Amino acid sequence: MTSTALLASVLLAAPLHAQSSAPLPWEHDWKAACARAAAEKRPLLVVVMKDHEPGCERMLDKVFGDKEVRLRLANFVLVPVSTGTHTLIEIDQGGQRGPSCPQFVGALCSEHQAIERELHARLVEAGSDEVLAPQHLVCDTTGEVVLRRPYEMKRQGLLEFLERGLLLVNDPATAAQPGVHSPSVQRLLEAIVKARDEAARTAATRDLLEENSPEREIAFLDAVEKVSGAANKEPIVRAAGSPEFKTWAPTVAKLLESKEPWVRGCAVVSLEEIADPASGPALLALWEKEKEAETRKDLLRALGPCGGGRPEVKKLLLEQLEAPKDPLRVAAAMSLGFFLKGDAEVAAALEKRYTKERNTKNRLAILFAFHQAGDSAHRDRVDAMTKAEKDADLLTFVGIVRRKLSGDGGAVGGPPAGPGGSGGPPAPGGAGGTGSPTGLPPGAFANFAALGQTLKLLAPLYEDDKIVRNAVKLAKRWGKGGRGP
Repeated sequence: MTSTALLASVLLAAPLHAQSSAPLPWEHDWKAACARAAAEKRPLLVVVMKDHEPGCERMLDKVFGDKEVRLRLANFVLVPVSTGTHTLIEIDQGGQRGPSCPQFVGALCSEHQAIERELHARLVEAGSDEVLAPQHLVCDTTGEVVLRRPYEMKRQGLLEFLERGLLLVNDPATAAQPGVHSPSVQRLLEAIVKARDEAARTAATRDLLEENSPEREIAFLDAVEKVSGAANKEPIVRAAGSPEFKTWAPTVAKLLESKEPWVRGCAVVSLEEIADPASGPALLALWEKEKEAETRKDLLRALGPCGGGRPEVKKLLLEQLEAPKDPLRVAAAMSLGFFLKGDAEVAAALEKRYTKERNTKNRLAILFAFHQAGDSAHRDRVDAMTKAEKDADLLTFVGIVRRKLSGDGGAVGGPPAGPGGSGGPPAPGGAGGTGSPTGLPPGAFANFAALGQTLKLLAPLYEDDKIVRNAVKLAKRWGKGGRGP
């Protein structure tokens, strides 16, 4: 029997209880839930939700109401967790009306709050006291965590998470076998591995990334391992380079440990484009040991959007602003734009460096930083810094920066932000904060002529990149009359 068939047989062997339109059977006490799990030989599912969090609302309103999801949930003892206090509602409880929490119908707020206090130490992120929500944990019948997943999951992602949890509890030996996937994920993996060209491999990878589950994370890493050659691995790793795939950042970060330099480099650039601050420590760790010059340059570029304001990142970028090699100084300057707002030290360092630079590309990177920050407090500094500027293209971009710092967003070019503000060049039509590949607000460009002018001005910052940013690819397709992805 194949590993996939083994997995399918384990899942089919798990009992599926009849669906009901009644509220889900939320537990009222952690110790009682563990006792029920042991008596009924069912794993526990801890469901962590938070008030005013759209991902939590979507999962409770849409995903948990799905017929197939409810069938799979019936194989778990359900444990509600929330710190919120809600206006109680009345529901029918065995023929009588009684109070209920509206978030976890059938339980009381005092109960899900007490469970949160009991489990708090297990739920927080390492090194902090923050509890991410939504978050789901599968625990065995003793209450030990066997699978944990922070962030929102869609329907299929949750189903795969639950399937993996059941497998880990019911047949850990099979779960430990490499390459074990459910049939649906196996098909996605095969589509990536067998893709006929780069475009098909990118599209197949994005299909996998559309949902998130532990099994898909394993499949993503398996796909990178299974295909041979840097040219085939690149589209898999680079497909994740977008803010819409933020939940994939920890998985992409695992590739920073790859023994293949090109895979490490692609992972760095994808993390830059995801722009997840939680990736900062992993990028800093790689900086300490990375030898490849191109990857070191890209690490500096990624540490801006992924630095999360960390003092150690700022210190490194200020040091590299004085590096002997131009690519490092350019990358450091671009990333310092993420530290520039309200920071006189960074502003002074950039101004000082501007007066020393003879290369127009290097000065452009510094101007880019001021535009990225958009801090009107630096307007006079930019005026003084560029007073003696002679280069015509730079002077045009100075005008754009001045307009941005004056509060009109830069009437000619709009903000030169890349994916999620990660420092890539602008591309048309994006809506900032909506997961668009451009990170630009609606109406950022008055017309395509203005867009073309800005792209041309910023092109020198990207023309030598060996790993092309996704926003640059998109901009080039638009420039050739394409319609983007």
